[in-house]
Amino acid sequence: MTFDKYPVTKKSFKKFLDDSGYKPALDSINFLLDWDLDENEDYKYGAGDDNKPVTWVSHTDAKLFCAFYGKRLPGSVEWQYSASGATQNKYPWGNNDPTIGVDVPTPTSGRTMTKADDVDAHPSGASWAGVMDLIGNVYQWTDVFEDEHTDRATLRGSSRYRPEGSDWYFPNVASLFEQESYLLASQGLDRSGGIGFRCVQDSE
Repeated sequence: MTFDKYPVTKKSFKKFLDDSGYKPALDSINFLLDWDLDENEDYKYGAGDDNKPVTWVSHTDAKLFCAFYGKRLPGSVEWQYSASGATQNKYPWGNNDPTIGVDVPTPTSGRTMTKADDVDAHPSGASWAGVMDLIGNVYQWTDVFEDEHTDRATLRGSSRYRPEGSDWYFPNVASLFEQESYLLASQGLDRSGGIGFRCVQDSE
């Protein structure tokens, strides 16, 4: 199994749209909300955003991207191993607390979510396996667990965005020992500016 080194970027997702012609079949609400539509109804992202992680994609959007390239989303346990390794480090780089702005992005708050950092902006934040941008920029889709009443996705990593006054609802994941359970409602409502993804490829 091979982990993608970086989360999927806007540039990579644009190539997927061009190669596949993909558009959400049933629910396009909030799809690529921070992109624009041109006169041909094609999605375009802003200048200078090539290496920003793509967000505003549902778990289904992410799964279909990975499948198109012969890959899949990682399981939560697989994601954990790529990040912390057999030694179970507290952070991808080890057990020392992060240097903000160096190992991880500088957190933001307020009513408006700012742009994510480029996925390659913090090389010192790499894990033992060389996997980058695991915490502090955007959450990442992994497993979905279903019962007769609900679907819940496990979000791994953490986001640079930390809304004030809502720790009870939106806690900040401070280390690899924590994760988020995200109640799924619909594709449109599940899409968020704070959630991206990466793919893995199984060995033959």
